[in-house]
Amino acid sequence: MNRLLILLLIAVLTKSAFATLQNPDRIIIENNTFVTYSDLFKNHIRKESIFKNSYMQIDELEEIANPETEEYEVRQVYRIWEIIDNKMFLIKITDGVYDVVLNEIFKENEPKEKVFADWLTDTIYISRGEILAEGVRPVREYETMLILQNGVVISRTDYINQILKKSDFPIDTKFIYQNINWDNIPDMKDKTVQVYIGIQPKKDGKLDFIESSSFAIVDTVIITDKENPFLIEAIRIARLVKEWNVLMQRNEITPQLMTINFDQRLKKKYTR
Repeated sequence: MNRLLILLLIAVLTKSAFATLQNPDRIIIENNTFVTYSDLFKNHIRKESIFKNSYMQIDELEEIANPETEEYEVRQVYRIWEIIDNKMFLIKITDGVYDVVLNEIFKENEPKEKVFADWLTDTIYISRGEILAEGVRPVREYETMLILQNGVVISRTDYINQILKKSDFPIDTKFIYQNINWDNIPDMKDKTVQVYIGIQPKKDGKLDFIESSSFAIVDTVIITDKENPFLIEAIRIARLVKEWNVLMQRNEITPQLMTINFDQRLKKKYTR
């Protein structure tokens, strides 16, 4: 499965699950605060007890937040970490108002103020600064790759992300739907067909290539057959775009996502 398909699937499959985007974890390094969407608990050797106790604590936060109601507000609980002498420590689990009691989660460690994340062996990306591109995982101006081994940082690489070119073409304008050859589109009846096209631009904003991982979704079924008429039409429309945004992330031009919805309402509105 190539990198863009993974990116597209994350964007599509998490769209409903994160209708309100999860609050990212914070990582403090030398008084600078970064954010990360990596799950730093995922490799914990005692993860079952950790997760169970953690979620019990989070449930209690929700209950405290709305003691007079039967329906609790969904709290965006996040974790605060700090790297001290190249070691990763968990400092706090909080929703910004109430804190999870770390001693209740890490009973075997009996921590006082922080917990050494000795379970963490992973490569993670953290970022800070201006948001250059929105998304499930927003792209920020400054990004750092950390390689950790048993909670110790063994490698650090810093990047400066930047927008090389800003296109005048906004994806959500009438351009897409006014240029669709609706007569070539099969009868959709009451269904909506969503097509996701992966775009790889050049430095000058011109189209370099369309990712082979582009796909359509009909009734939760993923279609990758490039002979599918919806994919054919979406790819044709993508080739009509004269100029794309160009975002450099981690020293590479990032792929972009073009989304087209086909349904009877849009067909009726835009059929020439």
